Amino acid sequence: RSRTAQGSDVNSTGLFSAFRSDVRDEVTPFLWSNADLARYADAAQIEFCKLEGGVADSSTTAVTQVPVVDGEAFAALHPSILKVRHARLQSDGRELTILNLEDLQTRPDCTGRTFIATGVVHSMVLGMETNKARWFNIPVADDTVLLTVNRKPLTRITGPGIDLEIEEDHHEYLLLWMKYMAHMKQDAETYDKGRADSFKMQFEEYCRQAKSDRERREHKFRVMAYGGY
Repeated sequence: RSRTAQGSDVNSTGLFSAFRSDVRDEVTPFLWSNADLARYADAAQIEFCKLEGGVADSSTTAVTQVPVVDGEAFAALHPSILKVRHARLQSDGRELTILNLEDLQTRPDCTGRTFIATGVVHSMVLGMETNKARWFNIPVADDTVLLTVNRKPLTRITGPGIDLEIEEDHHEYLLLWMKYMAHMKQDAETYDKGRADSFKMQFEEYCRQAKSDRERREHKFRVMAYGGY
């Protein structure tokens, strides 16, 4: 178990305590205030999600249910979304094709007049506008698109006692980004770019490994059929 999760303290209180223990800042006056630590911890969990892939979510209504409105080509996406992994229409369960802006340059069915056609929505295009999806076709009836996404945490760390959405196994390594930010603080007693760079490098390396582990777990193995006996 992570040192930040001993007992029932699986939240930002444990993270703050572990940080102060590591950097020997347990006696007042502190070198880093709780407000500093909240900012560092919040940045750490967001950065971790960006590098590792984020929190998997298919059930949070505000994030994963996107209204389709008759005649409206665009729909707002929740700003926490990092990646849309799957999309389907609620009405009939039909899976939508997920496209990006570059696909529009190569797919003949996404250019010219076809792209302004109306009808049943069969695709969603990402990247045309920030935090928006563009439906293709332009819908002729209201519906809802159900998403499976990877996202950033929904709850910001603003102080002690905030539950973390990041899996418990990763809590220890959030401390590395916190220490990076702490040693970049422009103060004669705290600034140490050499140590900051080292913590940043360790954090990024851990995130790369965590991302690789995640992708291996999520990989869909395909059964190969061979001829012969």
